[in-house]
Amino acid sequence: MKRLILILSITLLSLNLQAQRIQNNSTWFDGEVLYRATVDGDAVYMQGKSEYRDDYQFTMTRNPEKEGFYTIDYDDPQLLKRILRVEPDWEVQYIRQEGMYFLLFFNDKNEPVWLMYLTPDSLEHNVKFQRDIEKYPPDGITSDCLLNIHYFDNYDVQTLALMRNEIYARNGYNFSNRELKEYFENYSWYSPVEDNSTIQLSIIEQANIALIQSEEKFKSLNSPEQEQIIEVSNEYEFLSSLGSNRTIVIKENTHLNFSNLLNMPNILRDCNIGFADYVDNSFFYHPNTILSEEVFDGRQLTMIGINNLKIVGEYPSSIVVDPRYAVTLNFLKCENITIQNLTVGHTETGNCIGSVISLRNCKDVNILNCDLFGCGTWGIEAYNVTNLIMDSSIIRDCSHGIMVLNSVNSAKFFHSDFYRNNGAVVADYSTRGIHFDSCRFTQNGSHLFIELYDLALSNCDIHYSSEFNLDVDESILQHSRVYYDNADLDYRPVGPTSTND
Repeated sequence: MKRLILILSITLLSLNLQAQRIQNNSTWFDGEVLYRATVDGDAVYMQGKSEYRDDYQFTMTRNPEKEGFYTIDYDDPQLLKRILRVEPDWEVQYIRQEGMYFLLFFNDKNEPVWLMYLTPDSLEHNVKFQRDIEKYPPDGITSDCLLNIHYFDNYDVQTLALMRNEIYARNGYNFSNRELKEYFENYSWYSPVEDNSTIQLSIIEQANIALIQSEEKFKSLNSPEQEQIIEVSNEYEFLSSLGSNRTIVIKENTHLNFSNLLNMPNILRDCNIGFADYVDNSFFYHPNTILSEEVFDGRQLTMIGINNLKIVGEYPSSIVVDPRYAVTLNFLKCENITIQNLTVGHTETGNCIGSVISLRNCKDVNILNCDLFGCGTWGIEAYNVTNLIMDSSIIRDCSHGIMVLNSVNSAKFFHSDFYRNNGAVVADYSTRGIHFDSCRFTQNGSHLFIELYDLALSNCDIHYSSEFNLDVDESILQHSRVYYDNADLDYRPVGPTSTND
């Protein structure tokens, strides 16, 4: 569907809603952070914690002239905007209707932009519920479940528009737009009414529509620009070039180590790169952000909300870092990322943290003809990632293991070699769709596959010592060859290559 229209504008302020004051010690969840309210007269202090940090805080002041309304206050407006996508002096409405208790945050145009609901549950239970909900397809769920920006952020503008209009369609809205009408007529549940004015949406549906509209607008304002192709030959040029919708070509015989530059705030300011002590999921709503993030023994490069980025090396070229506890390339909430024809790693090996490539809440990541080596932990760390592909690449000499995959949906590895790593491929119970095709494993000092619940092996050569256990189903091994040795691998064209090869 090429075009979708805005059907209605929902203003929750116009509803006759029950309201009450926020209670002391009440807890509120926004999909990522659990806040606890401390009430002192008309002031409400909200202190929150997520899975990754426990120092979220902001203040609201009750409006005595508008029952159920509060005004946001904060000492650090930029932090507030990054965490909640709101700003000081914007309004918050406490809504209680149809058994729902939630806070709705409005911008200065009276448009809802954020939501958090009252909950008696712990952070752990709320996060689990959020992750479970995110696995459901969007069909129908928006009419039954009060959702949040964290949920809607998983979808592109076109899908969001369909989700929003589906709410109307499930209530029998008679569309005048031909494309929408024909689209929903394909569903047996769609039964249009004669008079749209008879439709009454529930408070859940109204809140979800308002937040979907907010997310559509937010994504539209950050839509892709025309792709750029930029050639770089030093660290300053590389850092200055980072961003969305571009291909960065690292020129032949260029070997980048930006560890020193990441400690120079004045130079980084010229590159539009900021300083941060610690980066977590609260930064997800601050797209197109590049940061120098502090780690135990230095700083690491962290890219947030970057989309459609290719980093391509002309052979030979490389990216390395000095701090043993730094991730060489750290991506948060990024989409359509390609790392190609590069050697990437650390100048020294550590023993705690510091993977070669780290991916958190990312989609559509391609690692092609790369050599990932010598890190503090893993060649790849992937958390809540969809569609990870590695082709014709190497992971070697990693002090903890080959990779760790948590909450990953589809990870495919083709024609790649994994050797001399101290550990295995490790995954959690929620990771699905792991497939190794024409890959080779040898001299890896541990059980090779740990807790991989949805693993496929095709045409693989697996060398491992008899003292370890493969920990995979025998039927899977029938599609590959197993050798009880630690033999070196014969040469084949994997890793970075010259165009003349």
